[in-house]
Amino acid sequence: QDLTILILSAAAILSLAINLAVEENRHEYGYLEGIAIIIVVMVVVLVQASIDYSKERKFRQLNSVKDNYDVQTIRESATTHIPVAELVVGDVVKLSAGDKVPADAILIHGSRLKTNESAMTGEPIDIDKDEKRDCFMLSGTSVSEGTGTAVIVAVGESSQWGIILAGLIVEPEDTPLQNRLDRLAMTIGKIGLLMATLTFFILLIRWIVDSARSGHWDGLLVLEYFIDAVTIVVVAVPEGLPLAITLGLAFAMRKMMTDQNLVRRLEACETMGSATQLNADKTGTLTQNRMTVVEALYAGQMISFVEGQESEVEAGVISSGAMELSEEFKKIAAVSMAVNTQANLLVGENGLVEHLGSKTECALLQHMEVWGHDYKALRDANPSSRIYLFDSTKKRMSTTQEIAPGKFRVHCKGAPEIVINICSSQLNAQGVAVPLTEEGRQETTRKVDEMASRGLRTLLLCMVDVDHAGDDELFWTEAPERDMTLIGVVGIKDPVRPETKEAVRLLRGAGVTVRMVTGDNPLTAKFIAKEAGILGEDDNGLVMEGKEFRKMSETARQKIALDLRVLARSTPNDKLMLVQT
Repeated sequence: QDLTILILSAAAILSLAINLAVEENRHEYGYLEGIAIIIVVMVVVLVQASIDYSKERKFRQLNSVKDNYDVQTIRESATTHIPVAELVVGDVVKLSAGDKVPADAILIHGSRLKTNESAMTGEPIDIDKDEKRDCFMLSGTSVSEGTGTAVIVAVGESSQWGIILAGLIVEPEDTPLQNRLDRLAMTIGKIGLLMATLTFFILLIRWIVDSARSGHWDGLLVLEYFIDAVTIVVVAVPEGLPLAITLGLAFAMRKMMTDQNLVRRLEACETMGSATQLNADKTGTLTQNRMTVVEALYAGQMISFVEGQESEVEAGVISSGAMELSEEFKKIAAVSMAVNTQANLLVGENGLVEHLGSKTECALLQHMEVWGHDYKALRDANPSSRIYLFDSTKKRMSTTQEIAPGKFRVHCKGAPEIVINICSSQLNAQGVAVPLTEEGRQETTRKVDEMASRGLRTLLLCMVDVDHAGDDELFWTEAPERDMTLIGVVGIKDPVRPETKEAVRLLRGAGVTVRMVTGDNPLTAKFIAKEAGILGEDDNGLVMEGKEFRKMSETARQKIALDLRVLARSTPNDKLMLVQT
């Protein structure tokens, strides 16, 4: 559809046809001009087609790896594994922790089932699912805890994930460079056509006058004049320009691919050069999409962890001579983290660690590596006897471990503001339980609030040793969570990528407006935006929730988008609406 290519193709075909029709020109190889132009056009088209084929094949390979997996399905009362692409409405599928929800489905039976909907909302918080209160499961999300059985109600383009993907399909628009090239080709074409027409008519008038005087009318001369006119048009059009531009954009695309940046449309390399606004998601784009323990409160000490390494003790030390944590303390804490979690870490072929299960639990497992403990070895050495899954009312989960005949240790983790109330003691730096005074409880609460104000998700760890008689049935139905010993409180967050702040600084320096769109709550989103450099300490940039943004009229959205820097609690449709504003 390139105008330059169309003009060259028409002129080449016309030139070739005329030169082949005239016997004299055939002997003088006049047709070679048309053939040469056609070859140039074919080279440009083939280069463009080969580049498009190459990148599309790469995308197909990536999509086939990502989307080609089997799903445990019940058909005709038999359980079988079928490819996800073969699922149909009405199929019953079994799901467990780590599985991806293959299509929109309704939960018909579940056991403490939770899903991570960060792929849909950008908010990495596990959502409780049950048959009565919230039974809808969306394609593209994943199961973080529990097991369940669901019936498929929508697949393909009719599913929620399919609807979102369909919204990304837009009619391609000409880029600024293409518009300028089309205007250039049109101008050159008009000038060339004008000059060719004038030349042809001047020569034609001269031929008529000369022929009238001599009385000899040679029609081949008129044909030659027409060929000359076509030649003027061909010469006027820069036939090497399309090839030069195609090769230039192809080189830019190849260079971006070396940085693991795949370009679906070749012209995007040129379009991004003129971008003035950038809307970026938070999870996985500005951040690492890897929940990590960055701070912890152990034995009254606030400890920070930078890139997985324990750093110096910071503010919050109980006494100036606070001791380092003993190996006994670290082992007790590590065992509690290993036993009272269900997630797993898997090292892929590329050497990267993949998180299976709850992102929060995976953060605890990786946190243990700072102290040199292997969670698998600790689980094997300390098998759990009973797991009390997370209770949304009590805001905690517990696991029992038999440490001696008739004696069990109950490991518990949960929301600090609630679980702190069932603790009566705490571990000191030597791993010995000491009484937890009311002042100590208030100090712990104050430090937890400080961690939360810094955008951290807090989790309290505690334990208690209890005696258990074999005939005590209550023990197996309700965890004996009382008079527990506080181990510590960890602060977890999805860290900002190391290169994010510098990239945002360069973009803002280039005059590009950077916005963050996320499903997180406004407080967390604002904190991350400041950490990434999108919001300065004294920046008056607007922070807004998606529900407020979508209620506005299009005119109001256009006005407010100029000052908008963070769009929190936003859905995929809100993000699309912002881009289209």
